[in-house]
Amino acid sequence: MIALLLAAGTAWTQELDFQKGMTKQQGGSQARSSSYSLGYLEVWGEHAAWSVTYLNEGHVPFHKRDGFAFQLWGREQLIARRLSLAAGVGPYLYYDTHITASPTGTSYADEHGVGAIASVAVTFYAGGRLFVQARGNWIATGRTSEIVTATVGLGFQLEPLRMPQPSNGAGVESTRATDKEITVLAGRATLNSVEHGDAFSQDIEYRRALTHALDWTIGWLDEGKLIARAGPMAQLWAVRAFFADRLALGIGFGPYLARDRHGEDSTTRLDCLVSLTGRVRLMPRWALRGTFHRVATNYSRDSDIFLIGVSYLF
Repeated sequence: MIALLLAAGTAWTQELDFQKGMTKQQGGSQARSSSYSLGYLEVWGEHAAWSVTYLNEGHVPFHKRDGFAFQLWGREQLIARRLSLAAGVGPYLYYDTHITASPTGTSYADEHGVGAIASVAVTFYAGGRLFVQARGNWIATGRTSEIVTATVGLGFQLEPLRMPQPSNGAGVESTRATDKEITVLAGRATLNSVEHGDAFSQDIEYRRALTHALDWTIGWLDEGKLIARAGPMAQLWAVRAFFADRLALGIGFGPYLARDRHGEDSTTRLDCLVSLTGRVRLMPRWALRGTFHRVATNYSRDSDIFLIGVSYLF
C-alpha cells in the first residue's frame, strides 16, 4: 500500500518528525509511562495526507508495546499556512511483550496483532522547513485497555511545499541516481523478553531498485551469540529519495528463514521482518546506512536490531 502511495508521485510535500511525551492506560489502573514516535507524512493537495509512524508506547504494567501506524489524514490550513489542524485514522500493527507473574516466577509472551489508532495533531510551521507539532493518539487493540498518548516534537520538511501545477503527465518524482547497492552493517540486537538481553549483530545485503518507489533486498542476518539466531532474509521496501538522492528513507517487510539455537533446541523457523532504513550518500559510490529490524516470531522470541554500516552503490 505504501509503495503504491509513493509511486503515485502526487505529494505536495514530505515531512519527518520526532516526538516525545506521555502514555496513559485507560480503565481501572490509569497507569502512566513515557512514549516516543518517529513519523513520515506526505501531503496530498490542500486537505489530505497519509503517514506511517513508529510509536513506542513505553511500559505500562505488564505490557511493553510498540508498533507501526498507517493513517489517512484530513487537514485544515490556517493563518497563511503557518498553522495546521489535522485528524487521522488507520490500522496499528502492534508488538506487545506481555509480562505475567506467578508463584513459580516471572514469564512473558510476545503477542502481535492489528488494532486501530485515531489521532489529532496541531502543527506550527516556524519558518524555513522546521515545524513544531503536538499530537494525541487513541489506540485500541481488543487485548488490553485502551491507550492514550500525548506527544510534542520537532519536524522537518524534506521537500518544500509544492503548489498545484498544470498537469504534464509526469507527476512529482524523486531522483534515483543508482539502482544497485551492497551494504555491510553491524550493531546491537535486543531480545524482547523480561530481561532484555543484548548481543552484537551483523547483516550483509544486496539491494536493487525495482521502480523509483520500490526496492528489493536479499541478505544474511546474524543476531549474535546471546540470541543465537541467524539466516537468510528477503524484503520488499517502499522508498523515497530526497535532495538528488543524497538522502533515502524506506520501510520494508519480508521473510526471515532463521536457524534458532535456543537452549537445547536447534530449529529452522520462518519468521517475519518489519524494518525501517535510512541512507545518506557521502560520495557518488559510497553511503552510510542505518537500519532497524523488528523480528516477529510465533514462539515469543521477538527481537529489535539496530544496525549501521557502509554501502557501495553501482
